[in-house]
Amino acid sequence: DVALVVASIVKSEELYNYIKIQEREEIHMCRSLDELKQRGIEEGLLLGKQQGEMIGIEKGKKEIILNMHNNGLSIEEIVKFISLDEHKVLEYLKV
Repeated sequence: DVALVVASIVKSEELYNYIKIQEREEIHMCRSLDELKQRGIEEGLLLGKQQGEMIGIEKGKKEIILNMHNNGLSIEEIVKFISLDEHKVLEYLKV
């Protein structure tokens, strides 16, 4: 019961649900909070990794398009080779 009160005080639906699942076992709040914290860290790391990958992909596209343009390819040729619309290619070419 105390664990459920703590979960409601900190307004953590995830902690509340976790405690309800373990309802028949003895609940160790410190361990429960540590496990919840660890899951949050893991989710944050995964999200950060995904965002980093997306940023890297965007930087890579921009570098390729800039190199193509600097080597004399026209916007139309870049659009054809990269399979992006002209608006997006022009957006990447803005410095």
